[in-house]
Amino acid sequence: MEEKDAPSFKKLDFMALVLSKHLHTNAALLSYVQDHGSTAAQVFVSKHQRRLVEFIDDAQEWADARAAAKFEKLSDWELLCKAADAPCKHAAGECGYDLAVQEIFRRNAGTLSPHKLAVALRRVLVGGPSKTCRVPFLTGPPDTGKSTLLYTFDDLFRPKRVFHKPALGSSFALRNLVNNKRFIFWDDYRPVEFAHEKTVPVAIFLSLFIGKEAEIQVSQSFHGGNLGVTWSRGVVFTANEEGLWEPTGKVSSEDVRHIRNRVEELKFAHVVPACKDVESCPSCMARWIRRYSDEAVAALHCHQCRPLTLAPRMTLLRQCTASLSRLRLPSCSGTRPTSCSLTCSRSAPWMSWS
Repeated sequence: MEEKDAPSFKKLDFMALVLSKHLHTNAALLSYVQDHGSTAAQVFVSKHQRRLVEFIDDAQEWADARAAAKFEKLSDWELLCKAADAPCKHAAGECGYDLAVQEIFRRNAGTLSPHKLAVALRRVLVGGPSKTCRVPFLTGPPDTGKSTLLYTFDDLFRPKRVFHKPALGSSFALRNLVNNKRFIFWDDYRPVEFAHEKTVPVAIFLSLFIGKEAEIQVSQSFHGGNLGVTWSRGVVFTANEEGLWEPTGKVSSEDVRHIRNRVEELKFAHVVPACKDVESCPSCMARWIRRYSDEAVAALHCHQCRPLTLAPRMTLLRQCTASLSRLRLPSCSGTRPTSCSLTCSRSAPWMSWS
């Protein structure tokens, strides 16, 4: 009588075991296999013990593949609109993030327009940075709400898909740009300091943030140590304003002027105590960005077909609408107006109409 071969245990079996038994840590996996695993499973796990973290990640990626594929089919703006249409997870009036946003805009009304900020974010999400679409750069003293407004992009795009600020002095600071990133969020980023330390050199910054190809340093094992990349997706910076634009021995005044030409500075001025320990809320963040940018679009449409009396902040309208007119912004959820049927004072409260 012919003997049957012992059942094999391959990586696909390993992933099925991880997912079916929810074994998402080394300790949980090793404990389960020791107590309940077949001989073949024990041999496989023992043989690959130094790679178990990698294999567990592979199993999770396998499980998430269908959802990830749907996620990737949406443009960045469509994804934001989808979040805006979703209900807030908090009861009405109890979302800490939404309350903080209202307070941030109220306290900083003298220097910051939510319409201008929303338009800047919308444009860079739709088309990426370019000569006509500068990178939104939120500046001001500490604790004014700059980071609080934007941390939620991590939840919107998922933390692993967001490229965060590299470590100052890192040799391969930008190599993660090629690792399937969807958004750049550099919090407390000081361009002059990072250029001085050659973490993000001036030439790289100037090319990368107008949508041109830039040569970034990677390991010598890949592409001879240099790799050409082009960034055409969303990006936003924040920084404390004190000493932000002071030249150094390696970064000249002319370099600083060129760097500043790549960004659109949005100034915060007043400390907002409500910003402490605010829980993020993708739905509420998406709503204020869509709402204020839609209101700017509405103002543009009204401006095109109704005479108006200039308000003191008409310059701000031009800053928003001039850039909007150069870029075809996608509509979402039927919110973009096609006529002047809406009440203009509600759409753009800083304007008056004749």
